[in-house]
Amino acid sequence: TEKMGIVRLLLVFVYFFPFLCLAQSCDPSLSESEFLESALNILKTGKAESSRQCLALCTQKYPQSVDCYLALGELFMTVGLFDESHAPLFRAYQIEKSDRTLGMFQKSYVQQGKPELLFVDLGSLALRNGMETGNPEYFKQARTHFHKALEIDPDCFDAHTHLFNIYSNHLVHEQSSLHHLLESVRIDPSNAQLLYTVGTQYFAKQDFNNALTYFEKSAKSDPDLGPAVSNRFYLRKRVCKWSHFDKYLAEIVELVKKELSDPNEVNMSVHPYQAVSYDFDPLLKLEIAKR
Repeated sequence: TEKMGIVRLLLVFVYFFPFLCLAQSCDPSLSESEFLESALNILKTGKAESSRQCLALCTQKYPQSVDCYLALGELFMTVGLFDESHAPLFRAYQIEKSDRTLGMFQKSYVQQGKPELLFVDLGSLALRNGMETGNPEYFKQARTHFHKALEIDPDCFDAHTHLFNIYSNHLVHEQSSLHHLLESVRIDPSNAQLLYTVGTQYFAKQDFNNALTYFEKSAKSDPDLGPAVSNRFYLRKRVCKWSHFDKYLAEIVELVKKELSDPNEVNMSVHPYQAVSYDFDPLLKLEIAKR
């Protein structure tokens, strides 16, 4: 029994020894410069993960420390974890917009072989600033960054979707908005939500045939996307497309009954004013109106 107790103590010691070493090297009371020095010394011993933990602790204690975030991002790049490097480098750039921080941020994407994503992140930051402040200059900056991303990679999905947002809601330009939305669909043709959004754009222009085309594609891609199923049925009646009418009617009735069975569902796919013109059972119309 005594021997077993000693063995357990040894096992506990072996398990916690790395953490004890780390605590000694990166005590929370260290200054910013001491954190950086300790992380470098740990890295020299080949313990990249311990060095990462030390730098992460540094960013927690000194959340405005540009050098800690830069060192953490550079550590990730050193070990080839480029995706992980972007967040701390981006944070450093947010704190200090300088050639130094931008250069490191750009370096992480260039070494990864995805320089276009640098401009996507910069555009996202400008877009967020614009939405928070209402300053149109930020939206113009975001637009410039996203177009730069497309110059590098014309198939950059995020750049197209962000430009659709900008041209739809901020720097309104209807033709450019639809162009970037259609480019997003070209890149991701099975995205039901995008297909539905294209349908709504054509519907707003009263181009009902094109709107129906995209509502049908959306509903086919995701049969559970209620608004697409509902609008498909509505437009098929509006443009007098009667083929397979019973099939689509059965689908939308099933969808509505499913939504009604959920007491927490508040966004019905069929509104009362639509249900009035649909070939629904009168009791079903009443239930929709009650909801």
